[in-house]
Amino acid sequence: MDPKELRLNLPNIPRAALVGAGIFVILAGTLVGAVAARAAKFQNKILPGVTILEIPIGGLTPEEARAAVQKRADEILGRGIIFSADGQMTTLSPTTISPNDPDLSVELVKYDIAGMVERGLAFGRRKNSLESWLEMTATFVSRKIPVTPQYQVNKEALLLFLKNEFGDLETPVKEAGLSATAGEEGLRYTATDPRPGRTLFYEAAVNALTEQIKRGSLAPIAIALTPVEPNITRSEAAALIPEAERFVRTAATTTVAVGRNEWTVKNEELSLWVTVEESDGRARLAFDRTKIDAFLDPIAKEVEVLPRDAKFKIQNGKVVEFQGSRQGLRIDREATRRALEETWIMRGGGKVELVTEKTEPNVATGDVNDLGIKEILGVGRSNFSGSPRNRVKNIRNGMTKLNGILIKPGEEFSLLNALKPFTVEGGYLPELVIKGDKIIPELGGGLCQIGTTTFRMAMNAGMSITERQNHSLVVRYYNDKNGNPGTDATIYEPSPDFKFVNDTGAHLLITTEMNETTGDLAFTLWGTSDGRVGSYSKPVVLRWIKAPDPKETPTTDLPPGERKCDVPHPGADASFTYTVELPDGSKKETVYTSHYRALAQVCLVGVPPDQIPPTPDSNPVAVDTGVTANANVPAQ
Repeated sequence: MDPKELRLNLPNIPRAALVGAGIFVILAGTLVGAVAARAAKFQNKILPGVTILEIPIGGLTPEEARAAVQKRADEILGRGIIFSADGQMTTLSPTTISPNDPDLSVELVKYDIAGMVERGLAFGRRKNSLESWLEMTATFVSRKIPVTPQYQVNKEALLLFLKNEFGDLETPVKEAGLSATAGEEGLRYTATDPRPGRTLFYEAAVNALTEQIKRGSLAPIAIALTPVEPNITRSEAAALIPEAERFVRTAATTTVAVGRNEWTVKNEELSLWVTVEESDGRARLAFDRTKIDAFLDPIAKEVEVLPRDAKFKIQNGKVVEFQGSRQGLRIDREATRRALEETWIMRGGGKVELVTEKTEPNVATGDVNDLGIKEILGVGRSNFSGSPRNRVKNIRNGMTKLNGILIKPGEEFSLLNALKPFTVEGGYLPELVIKGDKIIPELGGGLCQIGTTTFRMAMNAGMSITERQNHSLVVRYYNDKNGNPGTDATIYEPSPDFKFVNDTGAHLLITTEMNETTGDLAFTLWGTSDGRVGSYSKPVVLRWIKAPDPKETPTTDLPPGERKCDVPHPGADASFTYTVELPDGSKKETVYTSHYRALAQVCLVGVPPDQIPPTPDSNPVAVDTGVTANANVPAQ
């Protein structure tokens, strides 16, 4: 074709548009080249502009970023968390400390450093190439690309701490009621005055803390102390006096029975139980729950039975039962109270059947020959040498509870559930713990020895681990054979827990051994192998962190001049790899990275009450309760 004809066939495009398109192509090509060059330059580093907790981590390797972000997180949390209410103030360390037993040291608040750095490293490196290109391009025009903070707040433990710390400021609301007095004409009732109460919104305070952790900046938190108005007036209670006195005059003797056992309640005693409560918006006669409980407590000791799981052991190569399962029985106290009210108030007395309900064991006795347990899948070991007396007793108690437990196919095993209840009646002894400026006893020291040994057992058996958290401090009891920390697992009621899933398709059995002379603890997981092989590498310490300078905290829990000190704790970042080799030859690897806080030695020093420092001169964050001052709301 003649070139002249080609020119004639071209669209009539303005010259400026052609020039602009050419410039665009050139710029686009330049940007693509720049993006490619930046991707190559930062191949193993985080892209420019990325920030975590307000600090830039662009250009850092993942290891360098973890160290920098951890330092920033320690700065944020190291100052402590200040809570105040009605002029009373406490500073809570994010990590609670036990001078005698490190198992009772628990992190109440922590940042997920590894998770945040992983997100930062992923920026500009998505599976979607267009998304990656757009993110990479953004690093040329934005100097600040924040990573959303990831964190953990132990809400249950924080709520318990706040209730223990400020509970004395609360007063329960007192409803108008009836008071019984004996006179010449018999028992007479008079109406009592109601009294407003005060409640603290603990949950709102924890939510406020969570928002601060999310922002990466802590400020004092003022907990709202809110009045709670009664529901029942004196006149409403007085209107029920004729009805109550009529019952007292006409009621027959009441008995509470279960089976052949009976307990008699005289009318004189029943009449003192009478109170007034609100039901469906109106006042009615009822029985005082606290007095009902006081009556039922000794009955419960005779009647109630805890459920008991079946326990098993290996004997001559076979699984045999050494403890049969047993149903439990407990009193339904609310249903029993309603039955008493109906019998006495509605029918004038008589016989009341104690309302009970059965509770089932987790593991019932079955045909042990069909469980399919025939070989050792994995063994976990640890050493508790040098532990104080109460710690050793708690380890023995926990080990005994764990010994013989059966785990069904598909079941998620919870170590906390296996070791409950964490009470003196459950066999556990207390140790002292420093929380804020208080020294309080807590139960269950030594249980992280159980957690760590179970964790190692589960890894050596190749189990699918669904929940594990390292201890907050470096503890010598849990250092591995090479002397390094990293392969421990902490448990603390109500959280964290240690869990794994039985995905072998057959039953599993845990057996335990304890040598108090050598301090050795060994747990064995039995079952039927599906060919998997579990193992874990020796932990490596990525860096050691020096403990900060010692701190002193005044307290009224000790006599003036007396000191109670814990020990300084150097911190560390450690890592190891958990590997499961599957029957098809493939491998599944999980890298566990653990951060252990560096904590200064804390000494509580006894001072007179008038020497406790006042609340710091700062502007506390008022907690928004979402209710008006006179709203009738229950305590959180």
